[in-house]
Formats: sequence, structure tokens, C-alpha cells
Amino acid sequence: MFTQKRSRRRSIGEIALGAVALLLSGLFQPASADEQVIIQVGTGDWADAMVAAYVEPFEQETGIKVVIVNDWGDANKLKLWHENGAAEWDVTFVTGVDALRAGRAGHLQPIDYGVHDAAILENFEEVAKGEFGVGVLAYSVVLAYYKDQFSGAGPKNWAEFWDVERFPGKRTLPHPQAQQGPWYLAALADGVPPDQLYPLDVDRAFASLEKIRPHIVKWWQNGSENQQIFADRIADLGAAYNGRIGNLQKEGLPIHIEWSQGELEMDFWVVPSYAQNAANAQKFIAFTTRAKRQADLFSRIPYGPTNAMAYDHLDKATAAMLPNNPALASQQFYRDYNWEAEIGPDGKTNYEVLLDRWNRFILED
Repeated sequence: MFTQKRSRRRSIGEIALGAVALLLSGLFQPASADEQVIIQVGTGDWADAMVAAYVEPFEQETGIKVVIVNDWGDANKLKLWHENGAAEWDVTFVTGVDALRAGRAGHLQPIDYGVHDAAILENFEEVAKGEFGVGVLAYSVVLAYYKDQFSGAGPKNWAEFWDVERFPGKRTLPHPQAQQGPWYLAALADGVPPDQLYPLDVDRAFASLEKIRPHIVKWWQNGSENQQIFADRIADLGAAYNGRIGNLQKEGLPIHIEWSQGELEMDFWVVPSYAQNAANAQKFIAFTTRAKRQADLFSRIPYGPTNAMAYDHLDKATAAMLPNNPALASQQFYRDYNWEAEIGPDGKTNYEVLLDRWNRFILED
């Protein structure tokens, strides 16, 4: 399951400079030769960017060996590890609702802000500084389409995406396995204003999904699959992670991103309750909050930094593509993790109610 990074050649000068930086910062102490940390980095372009911007520099600076995991985290894994009294990973990142659910259930260790630079945290949005999680990235689920699919302009919102007569083509939407779910998009398509999505009218959202279901060629389950569906043109238009489409645009594919009614989100670094190398996990999370590190990451894949100062280290063209820059954020709505984590009279969270409804929906003929 784990893929250990191969050792890299490092000059004596590089090692010396890294050691001096550590001692001057006061945040980290040199690691012993046998120290390690197991970090989940995802897959595809995202994983490559994470390794280059975070993992390799962290190893070089601290001497801590990183074992990378090309997989995705979620609340179910965290729950299972807690119940078993042993976690397979030391650091993972999960959606905002999973961070809330797992933290409240006791499946996470609190974030040790004592190893963080207070000056750095001043540049974080409050939502990114949780008791049990630190913001990894801002990203959007946007409407994307091949420009040559339509003789004129493509769909400008989800109501137009639902209009299969006016905008024909093979379509794709997220499966809840991707920790997204298409229900908010369905509600918008049915005419619910973005500022009135919560509390979600679940019946209305799923009635809207029934209308689009026959035209969906694939419900994508993770970012890599989402990207491949567009790369291979299995779908002509659909919902997509902005960063995945951004990288396809860099490769020259004629795909348009429509930011209007995008679903703006944030994922969080968390430390499982029984992490084997918890102290090193906390150090790694603190390392990823640095502005230059985040700028490096988001210059490689166009998601948004959680440290606002990262924008000072990004060129204007790159910054203009990132989903939480003010010009783009103003066109979108924020997913409400607090509403999703609310527990109803039946003892289930709103998110669990949505999943139950989805399971019935997807099994119907």
C-alpha cells in the first residue's frame, strides 16, 4: 500500500543550509536517522505536485523520511483506525465535513499549533484553522465543457447544463464517493438561488437529479478519474475540479471553465487518533502552511492557497486561475460543512441523510 520515496542525492552545502534554517527557525529539531512519517498525498497530477512542493523539501529540511501513500482519506478510514487502535497513515487530508465529523467523534488528534509560526497563521482564514484540521487548499467544482461542442457559447450555469436540448452532449457529474455529490448543483439547476441553498431541500434536489440522470455517461469518483474523463473526451461537458481542468488546459485541450455557480470548498490536513508518528505529522502540517511552499504547489496545479501571502509569490497569470482569488470567489458559493455535520432527530448528520438518499436514487431503475 505504501510507496517509499527513493533517496535523492543532496550536496553537503544543501544539507548544511537546511540545518541552519531549522536551527534558526526554532520550530523543528534535527531528526534522528530512523524517524519517519507516513503521508497520504492522493494520486495523479495532485500527488506529483504535493511530492515536489512539500514532501521532498520537508525531507531535505528536517531529515525525516517520508513514506508517501497514493490514496485518498475519508471519515470511514479514520473511524476504522480509531476502532482498531492503529492508524495506517500519520497525515491525511479530508473534506471539511469529514474533518468535522471525525474530530467530533474523537477519531482525530487536535492540531498542535505550538509548532506553527503564529505570523503565518495570521494570514489564514479562520475557517482554515480548525481544532482538528488545517486547511490544505481551496478548490472548486465548476462547470466545464469542450468549446467545440457548441456552435455558440456554452452553458453559463447549472440550469443551462440541465437543458440537454439546447446544449447537447455527453455529461458527467460527481459521485458521492468523491466526497462531493451532485445535489447542490441539482438544486441550483432547479432554480434555487446560491444564497438560499441551506438548509437544502433534499426532495427538490433529487427530483432535479432524476431529470438529468439519463444523460450522465459517468458519475466520477475521484479527481484522477474526473480528469481522465475529460482528457479522453468520454464526456463533452460536466462538473469538474477546477485544478484538473486547469492542467488539461495547460496541455492545450480546448476546455472552458465556467466559474458562475461554482462550488467553492476546502480540504483539511488531519492527524488520526492513533497515528504512529504524530509529532512528525504535526511538523509536516506546519511546514505546508508556509507561503512559498504553497505558492510552489499551486503554481504546479491551479488550486487555491490557504495562506493568503502565497499570492505574493505567484505570477498574475497563475493567480488569476486560482479559485479563491476575489474575482472568482465572488461568482461562487461556499459549501456549508457545518450544516452537513448537523445531527438530526434520527441521530444522523445531514450529510449521512444525503448519502442514504443517494444510495436509494442510484439503485433505482
